Amino acid sequence: MASLVIRITRRILRVTPTVTRNDAMRIAMDYCAGVGWPWRLPVYVEEGVLEYYLMTNADMKGANVNIRVSVTDGKIVAAAFARR
Repeated sequence: MASLVIRITRRILRVTPTVTRNDAMRIAMDYCAGVGWPWRLPVYVEEGVLEYYLMTNADMKGANVNIRVSVTDGKIVAAAFARR
């Protein structure tokens, strides 16, 4: 659930989230499978005003997938893979 500050900011900006945290994870997993990137646990998820930020393999440096998913339409805003 989004924090109070995020909810208030969304209300002010008239942002209506239609994507849940679980939806964002599914979208990110599907994207990784499509481009051939590994999906390693644990996954760090941070909810922002306009997007979710997800980072796989969160407790390690390297082999991390970083993806931003829009909260309004579920589109991938940005994606990168840190091989290291």
